[in-house]
Amino acid sequence: DTYEKVSGVVNSKAAVAERGGRLIPLIVSPYPDPFWDSSRGACNTSGISAKTLVALFSLSWTGDVGFSRDEIEAGKQILTALNGRIEASVREARDQGIPVYFAAGTQGFATAHSICEEDSYFVRLTPATAISSNPIPARKQELFHPNAAGHEAWANALITWSQGEAVDATLQKQAEPESVWDRVRTLASRPVVPSSLDLQL
Repeated sequence: DTYEKVSGVVNSKAAVAERGGRLIPLIVSPYPDPFWDSSRGACNTSGISAKTLVALFSLSWTGDVGFSRDEIEAGKQILTALNGRIEASVREARDQGIPVYFAAGTQGFATAHSICEEDSYFVRLTPATAISSNPIPARKQELFHPNAAGHEAWANALITWSQGEAVDATLQKQAEPESVWDRVRTLASRPVVPSSLDLQL
């Protein structure tokens, strides 16, 4: 439904006509994988210990900060299932004639730069982002989202994908059924031509 609505706007009859019949393809990216491989062990996403966080910010937890091997595995399974559902929805939309494509394989753009690493492509938990009185709520919402370097790497991954994918933006938009009023206007605009019977008279 979302793909149909977006395509209905960017690929409206008027917009497509202005582009000479060319469609704008919708590119849907899978959710990126923020973790390193679980074989590398637990992942500390902050680079600081739980003890330090508790001391600095009077936080209540006493466990580890980050993810265990099992939690990383669970996270990857959830990510795979989620991206699989997204890919299926894209396929369903394509079957309905909507020019939408799933950028398969781009979720791994942060390999060697996971949220578990110092030079991460994601916003990691730090003392600054952990402060509950942060005056910018959006900053806390950015946790686990790509940072500037991550967005650049993501964009490059999508560009690389697009160069190897047969994204057809030249397809003609399927003709929309003519409404009754359009049909009436078409008939009314035609010149009246006498029938052969009229000519004989």
